[in-house]
Amino acid sequence: PAVAAAAAAAVEFMMSPQGERRRQQLRGNLAHFAGEMPRLFAGGRKLQSAIIPIILGEAKAAVEAAQLLGASAPRAFLCVVLPSLRKSLFASLFLSFSFLMGEFVFANLLVGTRFETLQIYLYNMRSTSGHYTSAVVMSYFLITLILTWIATRFNR
Repeated sequence: PAVAAAAAAAVEFMMSPQGERRRQQLRGNLAHFAGEMPRLFAGGRKLQSAIIPIILGEAKAAVEAAQLLGASAPRAFLCVVLPSLRKSLFASLFLSFSFLMGEFVFANLLVGTRFETLQIYLYNMRSTSGHYTSAVVMSYFLITLILTWIATRFNR
């Protein structure tokens, strides 16, 4: 019942003068898109649909295309670049989680519970001094950042 009511309301809206204005706006946007970006269409073929699949090879071209269509730089980043990075971000999240769990498990398997990993040490020190714990975390971050920078320099 709710789906039928929503469909009936959508049809009613599209038949109204406001729906006609929306269709005109869509046609205008489509004409603007076709006029602004002719290099994306093979052979100059005419656009007949509002749904236009476009594959841009790099993020810079995609952001430029979004900005040509009127999107601001932050909006283009959120709607174009970030979704394309979703798989990579999730993969790095899972790899980081696996690495941290592996470090903990291997340390406990090799030397038993008498050895504290950095995470356990920070957890135990949190009640002693917040400043000390923050300093250790920042030091760990900076060391990791420097080592990563050195590794990327050697890979070039």
